[in-house]
Amino acid sequence: MAEVFVSFLWHQHQPYYKNVATGVYMMPWLRLHAVKDYFGMAALLEEAPEVKATINFVPSALLQIRDYVENNAQDLNLILCRKPAADLTEEDKTFILKNFFMAQFDQMIAPHPRYRDLFQKAQPGAGDRKSVLRRFAPKDWLDLQVWTNLAWFHPLSVERTPELRALMEKDHGFIEEEKQRVLALQLAVMREVIPLHRKLQERGQIEISTTPFYHPILPLLCDPACAREAMPGVALPRSWTKLPEDALAQVRKGVKYYEECFGARPRGMWPSEGSVSQEVAALFAGEGIRWIATDEEVLAHSIGAAIQRGPSGEVTNPDVLYKPYFVHAGEREIGIIFRDHVMSDLIGFHYQGQAAERAVDDLMGRLERVADRAKGSSPLVSIILDGENAWEYYKNQGINFLRGLYRRLAKHPRIHTIRVEDAVASCKAHDHITRLFPGSWINHNFAIWIGHPEDNTAWDHVYAARKRVMEKTGGPAATGPGASRAWEEIYAAEGSDWYWWYGDDHVTAQIEEFDLLFRTHLKTAYEAIGEAPPTALDIPVTRAVTRRPYTQPRALLDVRVDGRITSYFEWVDAGRCDLQVAGAMDRGGQRLLTTLWFGYSTDRFYLRLDGHKSLRDELPPGAGIRVTFAGPTSLVALVTGIADKSPTIVLVRPGTSSPCAEATCALDRVFEFSMPFHSARCTVGMVVEFHVELCDEAGRTIERAPASGAIRFEVPAPDFERIAWQV
Repeated sequence: MAEVFVSFLWHQHQPYYKNVATGVYMMPWLRLHAVKDYFGMAALLEEAPEVKATINFVPSALLQIRDYVENNAQDLNLILCRKPAADLTEEDKTFILKNFFMAQFDQMIAPHPRYRDLFQKAQPGAGDRKSVLRRFAPKDWLDLQVWTNLAWFHPLSVERTPELRALMEKDHGFIEEEKQRVLALQLAVMREVIPLHRKLQERGQIEISTTPFYHPILPLLCDPACAREAMPGVALPRSWTKLPEDALAQVRKGVKYYEECFGARPRGMWPSEGSVSQEVAALFAGEGIRWIATDEEVLAHSIGAAIQRGPSGEVTNPDVLYKPYFVHAGEREIGIIFRDHVMSDLIGFHYQGQAAERAVDDLMGRLERVADRAKGSSPLVSIILDGENAWEYYKNQGINFLRGLYRRLAKHPRIHTIRVEDAVASCKAHDHITRLFPGSWINHNFAIWIGHPEDNTAWDHVYAARKRVMEKTGGPAATGPGASRAWEEIYAAEGSDWYWWYGDDHVTAQIEEFDLLFRTHLKTAYEAIGEAPPTALDIPVTRAVTRRPYTQPRALLDVRVDGRITSYFEWVDAGRCDLQVAGAMDRGGQRLLTTLWFGYSTDRFYLRLDGHKSLRDELPPGAGIRVTFAGPTSLVALVTGIADKSPTIVLVRPGTSSPCAEATCALDRVFEFSMPFHSARCTVGMVVEFHVELCDEAGRTIERAPASGAIRFEVPAPDFERIAWQV
């Protein structure tokens, strides 16, 4: 039987949060993720020296870590944490209530009694914001200052630090000196992050790869028009232009800063958002980079061969996906690996709801079956995902899952872990890609970062600012007053994160902060060359179009209505409404529903509801679901007896009601519902509006999704996927 090599690539990235005009970081996420995830992921690998992995660090994230450690950098949250609780103003307290509960409720707030109690106390209820402020005594503010930091320590730090354990066990009644100790311990953990990674790399256990400096989408810098290959007809920014010199500058800056941090040149790069093109591959190769990585769908479109999968999502043609390829790039070639997006996304999105042992069994079983199916050389399975955001949805911050996985891998006779550089270097049979398809790790296109009116407005702002900076300075190499700073701000504004949040692809409670920071980077570029920023930069980009608290479906669905999450990809292209996205201050702690998913095939409507845990266990006896369609016709699909083996689905119209035999539903871990469009009298092109209510046995509404308003979508035509840019 064949051996299998597994290459983990954990991507560590936060955008550049610093407002250079004030010298203060506007958001705390780099600091908090460094304390929890950047340290924790490396420390878990240190525990398992037999396990090899690759950890990717974005240079601008490393820059921020060093700024905190070496320069005592501040962020807005940290400033208010350091301030004595007795000195907090009403404005301070309002900021605290908005921002100090921005942690995953089930795993980071609820397990700590005092933090959970403060969360409950902060709910507006029947009162206004001022009434909430009056509920908090001075001791409450101090305890909240402590817990908004204490909850972000990784479990390994708590295990190793008696002082941290004692503070967590104390739970409440903290004093100012203890708060300062928490902040000091936080900084001490941050000091360990870069040296620990360097130590693991020097002993050969990990490879540290990197990314272009500010995490830009390089293909869109080289030529925005490349977006049209995967997205025919996409609207480009009005003033779009090619900026290959900026792409090159971002790569060179990333390589130089990596050398400063780790004492050697990087061998590999995870291109920002896995975004690649033939031109970008040549750029990397020209700078001496030996390997890059992206998603399997880019491979399929590059070689014209589909990655075939069975019902459980397992690859049935492993000889296509599970190996390195090489891209011809001028006179050079560069290695490239492609992530198995099922296994990667199982870790990133699915296993969080399972017991750790069961999740490890599932992943190891999938790897063993790869070995069983392999023909010829040993397959290389590339598992590539975010190394930070997934874990706050896992119990114990994922430590049980990762420890269990690493222990099993270390002992397995046929499954071995390998660094990407070693996998590429040891590849004997060179499979070549003549031309690399331009795309990213999400749907092999660039839809998240260009095409939406907000994205295009942001790009137009960048082009205008860059043009003026170029005219005033003569180019990035200029040494005149403010030239270097101006170019630095242009590069920062080219980062992918701003465009990630623009448009209706993703929703965040901090969109205003992201928008302000993006525009501040560009304003600072103008000011650095001695010019007043244009008034257009005073207008929030996010107000250019109406924002929606949900995303639209990206492809047709094929759902088995069984109440189970059969695979991540069953719903991956569905529209999504995060029912808790407004943040802790706008929701109660007892909400049952967390997410609404919706979508369609050409003839059916699909709906899914998720809860914190299994909905079958959480819903009250006799609960029902009411799906109300407000357009194009008035209709209610009423589901009763949802916990029974044979629930009843009745369609209620004005003056009449009748059972709907063609509609189906199921309740298990999630609730799933499906109904033919013709049952709702909906035809192609009609705009449908709906909302969902969870009801008690008497038909009274328990929860509404969304909390207000309705979700709108258009009944798809048969060629929907082509129009939606799915190639």
